[in-house]
Amino acid sequence: MATAYIINQESRVVVVIPDVEKIEGNTVCGKNASASGIDLNQTKIIVIETSLDIKRGDTFPDEYEDISEQFRKLSKDDQIDEMNTTIGALLLENANHRAMLTSLEDNVGGLYYLK
Repeated sequence: MATAYIINQESRVVVVIPDVEKIEGNTVCGKNASASGIDLNQTKIIVIETSLDIKRGDTFPDEYEDISEQFRKLSKDDQIDEMNTTIGALLLENANHRAMLTSLEDNVGGLYYLK
């Protein structure tokens, strides 16, 4: 199971959360532990596939791939904002297509009356 490491700007481990289940905003939830209120301006959440033998205060090694995006859950507000943005883009695209169709209809109508 994946393990989350919250590290500071000097790459020092601040918190270790084993068995990560999800990350929501500034909260990391594991099977038996969680951390919330994480200052994302001062720290970074890194999730890797394996558990390392490092603890608080140790330097986090650079060679591991961060897979934290796989555990990030969008909050309901973020989901609503994303849906509203998508709906707005689709409405604009629909309006553009309708305008093109109207223009084509006008052109075809003009050609019809030329005969």
